Amino acid sequence: MTSNKSLLAELKYFVNGVPNLHRGLPADVSAQLVKCSLTLLEELSTSREVILEYFAMVFDESVKNYVAYEREPQGTPPDDELVVSIQEALENLVTKGPAAWAPLISSWSLRILGTLSNKYSRGRVMDIGSSCTLWLGSNAMRSLLGLAALCFSKLYSKDTDDCIATLLSTFVQNSPHFDWVVARLGGCFPLKVISKILQCGLRGFVGNANSTLDSEVGILGYLSFAYESDLKFALKEMLQTVLVKNFASTQPQISTIPYLLHLCGMSEILLQPIINVFLDIFNDALIPSLIDQAQLWPQNFKPQNIVPSLTSLALKLKSDATKTIITLAKIADDHAWCQDLLESILQELELMVWEVRSCQLLNDLIRDNSTELLWQSCISSNLMEQQTAIRLLLLASPQSPFIFHQTVAKLLENSYVVNNNGFGALVRLLPSYHGTPEPLQIKPGIEMALERLILGSTRKRYEYVATGLNVLKNLVSLIKLEKLNTSTHLNQSLVTTTTNECISKILIIQSMLLKRNFRTIREPIDDDTQCVDVDTIQYKKLKSKTGNHGIDDVNQTQTEKEQIHLIANLLDLLEVGGSEIVLGMVDVIKLAQLTVSYFFWSLYEKNPVERSTAVNRAYSMLTRQCTIRKSSRTLALRELLEGAFFSYSDRFGAHSETNYESKKDTVSLMKLNQNHCSIRSILHAGIIGSGLQAPMHVPDNLDPEMQQMYLGAIAACCKSEDIPTTIDGFSTVSLLLVEMVSTDVMYNGLPWPDEDFTKVTMERDLQIRRTFTNAPILWGILGLVATYRPAICFTSVLLRALCASVLNQWRAKTVDKYQAIANNVELYDTTKKLLEVMSMGQLLPPPLSYLHTVIDYLDAPEISVVLKECIWNYMKENVPSPVLYGVDSTGLHWRDSVAAKPYPIFVDPLRNIMQRKLPQLGTFYHQMFVISELSENVPKKN
Repeated sequence: MTSNKSLLAELKYFVNGVPNLHRGLPADVSAQLVKCSLTLLEELSTSREVILEYFAMVFDESVKNYVAYEREPQGTPPDDELVVSIQEALENLVTKGPAAWAPLISSWSLRILGTLSNKYSRGRVMDIGSSCTLWLGSNAMRSLLGLAALCFSKLYSKDTDDCIATLLSTFVQNSPHFDWVVARLGGCFPLKVISKILQCGLRGFVGNANSTLDSEVGILGYLSFAYESDLKFALKEMLQTVLVKNFASTQPQISTIPYLLHLCGMSEILLQPIINVFLDIFNDALIPSLIDQAQLWPQNFKPQNIVPSLTSLALKLKSDATKTIITLAKIADDHAWCQDLLESILQELELMVWEVRSCQLLNDLIRDNSTELLWQSCISSNLMEQQTAIRLLLLASPQSPFIFHQTVAKLLENSYVVNNNGFGALVRLLPSYHGTPEPLQIKPGIEMALERLILGSTRKRYEYVATGLNVLKNLVSLIKLEKLNTSTHLNQSLVTTTTNECISKILIIQSMLLKRNFRTIREPIDDDTQCVDVDTIQYKKLKSKTGNHGIDDVNQTQTEKEQIHLIANLLDLLEVGGSEIVLGMVDVIKLAQLTVSYFFWSLYEKNPVERSTAVNRAYSMLTRQCTIRKSSRTLALRELLEGAFFSYSDRFGAHSETNYESKKDTVSLMKLNQNHCSIRSILHAGIIGSGLQAPMHVPDNLDPEMQQMYLGAIAACCKSEDIPTTIDGFSTVSLLLVEMVSTDVMYNGLPWPDEDFTKVTMERDLQIRRTFTNAPILWGILGLVATYRPAICFTSVLLRALCASVLNQWRAKTVDKYQAIANNVELYDTTKKLLEVMSMGQLLPPPLSYLHTVIDYLDAPEISVVLKECIWNYMKENVPSPVLYGVDSTGLHWRDSVAAKPYPIFVDPLRNIMQRKLPQLGTFYHQMFVISELSENVPKKN
């Protein structure tokens, strides 16, 4: 505590020294004067204002020297030891002194900052960043700023509003040169400062709607970098007051939205947070309030008058730009000015795309969250929103084609059963000509969707399978629409051509689905069956873990079934395999195999309507492929025959001989040899055979519908408008039959040898006979081939083997002359079918061609005589060769009955037998012999 005498001396020294300050005091004198003033400031309260004014003069001198040096940096920088000492003393007072110092010094420092900034910034046009760079280089200005910030931190809540009021009043008096101070000190109370600045700008805007508000915009922009959340909160409060809360129709409230639009136009930094806040609180319920307020807005802010400026603002949006455009599109149907604004924005974007320019909106379109929003809008029921989303996606695609491809895949994966408008979006998207310099390729998009379908088929997850079903449905619908040629968008076979280029992937999908579904049909998955592959094991593990909440296998199987039909329909619509579609050999082979597999798979369909539709579709596909490519026909026929004999023989009444299982306690051959007791070293040969075989049963489960469908598939492969091509196809069937049924490559020629030669081929003949018995569909195939003469000739070895086997069997029956038909059903049936086939193929001329009608009335010895003397001997002398057939004017092959008339030696045995049974066979005898002889004796007219 300084004594009164010393304090009086200090005051006298200060009073005498201050008037001479303008003359320039020596450094030591100035330092002593500052020291004296600091003592008086602390001890003598009445001198505070004078001393603070003195400090202001010291700071002014320091800033003056700094500005002079900054303009002409010569010599050494000015020494600011006095400023530093003053700053330290004042900070000490604020920190350790009474609380009243903080408001006093803060008000003083703000006033001095405003005065000095305004005084020494005249003639300079600087933004806030440049002003901060300039003034923070001055020790005096930096000290004043630090003092103000320190005081703010020491203020009590009741003093905060007063200090902010002082800050803003100084800002009003010294703007724009004081803006940098407000921006720097705004961090002490960011929310309050930002709110006050916004309100201050609003008051200025109400007084003059054309005001630039440069200072407010600069401060808000500066603060937004570090305090964006506070800025958004303040904006939200301002908007909610106008839109959500009660609207009082006061001038500030009416002008709030035009004011914010004005801020957006002045600063891109403020544009983004204002738009983000507006989108956060916007909903349809606010639209009436906005409409009512818009009628009260200044004339130059009416919606219809600011379309150009709003278009410019929309192009500058960095984020949420896509959301803004989509929000605008949602309400465009009800407001004409929204449609004008929307069209203006899209036209500007199109111009930029054509001129290869960029903007913030285009950059926002290619972001992940934006594309997701656009995909959702594409399937919206709002047509304006849907069309806008499509145009935006197309405009974004030139700079990122992957977006277009991904959009094609996404739209293909959607289901449009509930909302058909989404399919319209897909139709509009695919041509890809609206707003883009050149059309985009849709092939990668379709390939992407198909690859996901392959992935789904591999993982066996229902959601993947369901998505794949949508892809196939949409592709089928698009191709049908193209073929109808009723759409203005799809009129150039774009989807058809592109899908044809993706045939390889479609065939892979079909192959995977058919393979798995055949296993499902023939080996159903349940808890009692053994898993047959890794996928099934994984399925059962998942089912055991999740119980009834796991994969819905029933739904998945049904969905995969629909996929198989859709792929077949797709291939049929595309006319894959036709002359206009170029396929590699690998795809040709795979397509033929899959078509046959699809045909067999369709036979397991329980619904007769669906089965018939699928089979007819398979016919169409087989005919198309086999007509153009002989390789496809040969492969398809081979697959059909092998499927009927082996893989799918259960659908055609096939059965195998009874396989006797060995006893469970059978000892291995090694054990038998070890236990064999003998002095000599020998090997035991084991047990030969399993006893007598069970008698072979005639199959009785051949479904006529299945047989008819199967024969239709063979006919579809062979039939052609060109008759020689048709005959060639059925000749291929004959050759394949011989290859598959005959077990020996020797003695497969067309001629029939002497009957005694059958002793050499007996084993082969019996095997062929057994094959026909086990696979009754063979008779149907032979009957079909017989109708397309002379293809039946190439099956001579099969007919010969059948004839030899039944002949020897009938001959064995002659031991007992009476053989009831009931005891020889299979033998009678086989003999009759053989004679029918040979008659249909015109291998037997009249009257031998009628033999199958009288065979039921003959006894075993008589049948054996007829087969030997009439059939075998005739066939031996008349080789079944295609040269026996002539061609008529229609291209059909016929055998001349006159030239092929058999010699009496081949007919008389049959004639004699029938004469002995005239009471039973009189009608047949008259038809076979009498009528034919009468017709031959009738004289011909000249």
